[in-house]
Amino acid sequence: MDEIKNIIEKQERGSIRYVFPVETDNNIAIMISILANNGGGKIYLGIKDTGTYLEYKGYSFRVPDQTKIQQYLGGFKEFKINKQLLENKCLIEIIVDCASQSILFKGKLFKFMSDYHNDTKQLEALKIFISYNHKVSDFADILENQLNMMFGPQIIISRDTRLKYKDNIDLFMESIKTHDFIISLISDSYLKSEACMYEITELMKDEHYTDKLAFITFDAEDNKLVNSPVEIHDLVPTIHGELRFDYQTFWNKRINIYQNKLAELGDNRPETHVEILNTIRRLNSILIQVGPFIEMLNSTFGKTFHRMNDDNFFDISDLIKEAVKEKN
Repeated sequence: MDEIKNIIEKQERGSIRYVFPVETDNNIAIMISILANNGGGKIYLGIKDTGTYLEYKGYSFRVPDQTKIQQYLGGFKEFKINKQLLENKCLIEIIVDCASQSILFKGKLFKFMSDYHNDTKQLEALKIFISYNHKVSDFADILENQLNMMFGPQIIISRDTRLKYKDNIDLFMESIKTHDFIISLISDSYLKSEACMYEITELMKDEHYTDKLAFITFDAEDNKLVNSPVEIHDLVPTIHGELRFDYQTFWNKRINIYQNKLAELGDNRPETHVEILNTIRRLNSILIQVGPFIEMLNSTFGKTFHRMNDDNFFDISDLIKEAVKEKN
């Protein structure tokens, strides 16, 4: 009884929740999942929280069904339901341990909306797009697996939409823009890929694009992390020194190729002119933006893939945590 009096006197809230007069097993399970995902805590059934003070009232309903609650929580068992008798009144204490991985209620994450009541809200997963050239897909696998282990259902990762890009470029770009966060794996092959660079140039039209973009570069050491090493000339980007301007030369030559094809066609096959002109338009957009983009990479303190991996992608995970909080 002394512990209960102490809790009431101190008005402890947050990781300690109070229920009166009764709550469904469904909602108790949601409360348990939230506490388990946030370091653990306790639930007392029989203590009334008015928002200004706590009052011991007692509990006169059935004990929550532990088996049913475990089923709601995907088999999570790290909680105890204790029945006590205090001042001739029943009190139910539920002790919840901290979970080692995200505990879902029927496949969903929730949070408390306040320390002063038990209303909850379903959390929205952060939509992350991993942008990369297919030549470094093994590195994208490593990154995706690591982020899924760290964040589980808090995030939804999309990647490798090259087929959609070929099918409908406008729809492809709209799908990218719906993501909350973008991680670009900047290889030399990335900076020479029309699909990858068109993604970036479209994103750069938003003046705040750097707020939702994180990037990882590569060096030769990164090949030690994968079973099938990537050719160095495809892997390592040149974003420092005078050679960085070679990317602008590269895209200018690409434009010239299509302009020559257009000239060769002349008045023949006019239906193909539209496709070529649209390609030239996209390539011009890339040429205009590739310089500022590389300048941004050049001036920003970026890390190579193996350094990020050694730190368990701490820098990126920190950004994702902030983005998850902001979204919810």
